Amino acid sequence: MKDDRLTVLLGRHFEEALTVTDAAELNQLLAASAEARAAFWREARMHARLRQWGEQQAGSADCRSVKERSFAERKTTNVVGSLLAIVALVLLAFVLGRRESPASAAEMIRAALLAHAERVERVYLVSEVRARPDEPGFRLPNSIRVATLGDRFWVEMDQGQQRWMWGREPDGTIWLTLDAHRAMRIELAETGVPLHVIAEIYSLRVESLLNNVLKRCRLEHMSAIDMTQVITATPKQFDLSWMQSMTLEIDRETKAVRRLILVRDHATTTFTLIETRSANDRLYHVEGHLAQPTSILSRASEPDDRLQILTNKFGPEAGLWITK
Repeated sequence: MKDDRLTVLLGRHFEEALTVTDAAELNQLLAASAEARAAFWREARMHARLRQWGEQQAGSADCRSVKERSFAERKTTNVVGSLLAIVALVLLAFVLGRRESPASAAEMIRAALLAHAERVERVYLVSEVRARPDEPGFRLPNSIRVATLGDRFWVEMDQGQQRWMWGREPDGTIWLTLDAHRAMRIELAETGVPLHVIAEIYSLRVESLLNNVLKRCRLEHMSAIDMTQVITATPKQFDLSWMQSMTLEIDRETKAVRRLILVRDHATTTFTLIETRSANDRLYHVEGHLAQPTSILSRASEPDDRLQILTNKFGPEAGLWITK
């Protein structure tokens, strides 16, 4: 039905019989469909060749009446008018396409939200480039991987000789493993600034992040690379002060986020999808990473020993991870 309607509208356009309503409808079809634009150009080329042939035939007649000359002049005027109309339509379709980019980008983000709401765990490799590499702070592990399931996540830090996991509970409590049997909980109210910053940098709550992008960012659909759609997001004024910009690469087929580049004042963090697998709900809780017998240190059980344990395992900078 749409193809039939497009044929009718294209015929009216090249016959210069479009009404205002027809022109608006044709513009919408051209802006929305690459196939419609291809059909438009096929018709335009065909009509251009026909006009050229007609002009050659008219020019070969040496003896024409005044009436015939007038007709040829009108024909030339119509040719110029048609060409101008073609250019105007193409420009309008381009402008409409540009205007639709934010909407198209928003649709891609919504599709990604649906994809990440599925019962599928996606694992991202994390890399970071700091604005000031020499600035003292947390020593980066050799490998950082974030496993995500909707808005839940857990992180694996691998330093070669030591490996540990950590995550965040719904109330903001951070948990981290110390060894195969021991772990620690640090409540939100006692979380020091350095640990809070670390948790924000390496956490990946996909649903919340994409919702923030939809509601609080300006979106631009930049390009398509292979099977990936590239979208940039910049925060609206003062909406997301912790972020300068974000680039999302969304898979055309699965709609999953394949790469996310997050630019902050102090660092640029890149999350790259490396694995998709079945989800294991136990791993989103600290108990899922421990073997029996288990011991979980907390403010209630070991309020004073935790700082010493942290500094012994992670270095002196970890002494600021818990506030008293």
